[in-house]
Amino acid sequence: MKTYIFTALFAVVLATTTPPERPISPRPDIPTPALVQLEKDWDAHLREKYQSLSIEERPSNETEWVEFIAPKYEASTEYTLIDRTRVDLLNRKYAFEVDWANKSLKWAEAIGQAGWYAHNTHRKPAVLLLVPDKNEGTMRNVYRCRVACELYKMPIFVEDLTKYTN
Repeated sequence: MKTYIFTALFAVVLATTTPPERPISPRPDIPTPALVQLEKDWDAHLREKYQSLSIEERPSNETEWVEFIAPKYEASTEYTLIDRTRVDLLNRKYAFEVDWANKSLKWAEAIGQAGWYAHNTHRKPAVLLLVPDKNEGTMRNVYRCRVACELYKMPIFVEDLTKYTN
């Protein structure tokens, strides 16, 4: 009886203290209308922010881009695990591995790393690919990563950096 009362009380406390999550699409490649508008708003905000930065202040490497887009995903950056590996982005729902889409096998490494980060943070794994250009090789890597992530039921997010740079 005591266990039941404690469990029920804990559930009530947890339900009243957990902040509501923003809507998350069950399939990131097929977003809900609310998420589409939210993403457009964020893209416009980040485009303005990018344009307002001087050339020296603009993000140029992966770490700087991760810090630049972290607010869009409501995530903290460079979360260090007990084994001293670092999660690129970590929010309430996902442990993200962020990598460049234009580099040959980075997308494959990202899937494994995201799984390891998810295991250690008790979050779901997710891959976020940074797309600096839309040439054939880059888009082939995005396609390959989408197929592999779908196979493992892992969400993939693709951040088209040309939205901000052009």
